[in-house]
Amino acid sequence: MRNVKPFIPVLVVVAVAIVAAAYYLLSPPPPDALGPGEEGSAGIRGEPLVQVFEHEELGKILTGPDGMTLYVFVNDEPNVSHCEDVCETNWPPLTLAPGQELVGGEGVRGTLGAMERLSGERQVTYDTKPLYYYLQDGRPGDATGDGVNDVWFAAAP
Repeated sequence: MRNVKPFIPVLVVVAVAIVAAAYYLLSPPPPDALGPGEEGSAGIRGEPLVQVFEHEELGKILTGPDGMTLYVFVNDEPNVSHCEDVCETNWPPLTLAPGQELVGGEGVRGTLGAMERLSGERQVTYDTKPLYYYLQDGRPGDATGDGVNDVWFAAAP
């Protein structure tokens, strides 16, 4: 019978390497490395992409970095947009530029994420709901898209 004692240090090194590799592969990525449809935390770093605004009629609503009202479409599914083509012309998505971070302003309590659109752009989501602007809103504070066709509503925090 062979003496296995000389192999014990080698087995320990192999076991440690396997555990380290498993930890690395199974750990969630940092928020700025998330891919389409994955979620990140609000308030990581950088300028707020989504903010909370106190609207005089609607109460607290979400706005984009430009202060324009953000909307949700009730026909969307979690991390899936059903607003393409003509719909997208009237309801432009809030998109994430390459390298832009998912950062929420004060009062943004939900989870910001990003999903990939058919066009390849990454659309910002809030609690898995894709976010849109409304073309008819002319200035910050306008919320003329709220209630359109009973399927579009100002996004609430």
